[in-house]
Amino acid sequence: MNKIYGAVALPIGIETAKGCQYDADVKFTYSVTPGRAQTYWQPGEAATVELAGAYIINDAGSTPAHWLADLLCDDDEVLGACLIDAEERHQDGLEQQAEYRRELRECRGAG
Repeated sequence: MNKIYGAVALPIGIETAKGCQYDADVKFTYSVTPGRAQTYWQPGEAATVELAGAYIINDAGSTPAHWLADLLCDDDEVLGACLIDAEERHQDGLEQQAEYRRELRECRGAG
């Protein structure tokens, strides 16, 4: 399996230096490098997530906030959401391939 690229939006609580708190919807762009299963000769490796960027979603669209990606690069909730999204994207891709193959077989059988 190759790298999976995607984006996931999450609500994030942000506290400013002055102590003000607010919630914002943040879209994180990411890449996931799949892990490797354990073999007799080599130990397995877990999948890794790299946050590429962060964007605060607002009424006007989105505002880059890449400092959030740097700040939350080790946050389990954010990384977990990225892994779940990547797995869903992978499964969707497999389903699309299977559907394409079924349609191709049907076309060949009808011809």
